[in-house]
Amino acid sequence: MRMREAWVAVSVCVGLSFCVSATASAVGLTRTFLSALTGNDANACSPTSPCRTFAHAIAVTAAGGEVIALDSGGYGAVSISQAVSIIAAPGAYAGITVFSGDGITINVAASDAVILRGLTLNGLGGNNGVNFNSGGTLILENCFVTNFPNNGILASTGGSLAVRDTNIKGCGNGIYLSLSAGTLLTSIDHCRLDFNGNGFQAQSTSGGITQTSATNSTANHNFTGWVCGNASSGIDELHLESCSASENGGDGLYSNSSNVLTFLLFSQCVIVNNSGFGVGQGGSGSVQSRANNSVRLNGSGSFGGTVGTFPAQ
Repeated sequence: MRMREAWVAVSVCVGLSFCVSATASAVGLTRTFLSALTGNDANACSPTSPCRTFAHAIAVTAAGGEVIALDSGGYGAVSISQAVSIIAAPGAYAGITVFSGDGITINVAASDAVILRGLTLNGLGGNNGVNFNSGGTLILENCFVTNFPNNGILASTGGSLAVRDTNIKGCGNGIYLSLSAGTLLTSIDHCRLDFNGNGFQAQSTSGGITQTSATNSTANHNFTGWVCGNASSGIDELHLESCSASENGGDGLYSNSSNVLTFLLFSQCVIVNNSGFGVGQGGSGSVQSRANNSVRLNGSGSFGGTVGTFPAQ
């Protein structure tokens, strides 16, 4: 009798365990963990039984949850379709090497937020480091993106984009905003957009609107440092505060439009030693400067166009 009772108890425990496991799998985990040393995608994605790739971890993580890389290694490209945070643990190198396509593709709802923190993306034949294709909010913090022939970060959706403490180099464009509809609000702070084709470029078409503020950031050693507009329709606005554009092969700052509204405003910026103009202007692109800028020693001159001025504030 005792053996029968023991067997029933074991059966109940196993059944309950299976039910709990199935329920957790159905609803997703609020926090998943990865390891390049001990991880396996057949594991439970827990701290003591970590999984191996970002793609698998995202698949079993609940909307609004966190994916955490515990140690150094490569974790693979990933497509994101829900609100989530992907985070490298302090001191860990969480890499994504991209041989084709994009490193991180984001297609989420307008109410969703995606956070990428402490990641390194390296293009070895890929197109874009991060492709923000649809969604509400994307935040990159303390990331390094390099060697992508198209763009380090491509954003083609309305919503919000924040890039902080991030280094983007060796890409076709460091950050490229290209909207055909909607409004994208972008903030860039303490970033280095150096050694790219263009450090930054906003180029809307049709009904797209981009509004960007950049503070304490550099766009040096590119072809052009900061580019606003250069399309036939849409609205692009770029505000620079305490930024630099130096040693670029073309212009340091450039605003261009043809039947389009572009606004380039800058203050307390250092714009020196560019091979082209310090501040170039094409079409009807609007360029306005506040006081306290240093614009000098540029190959084609300080200003290529008509520059309005604000009073010092």
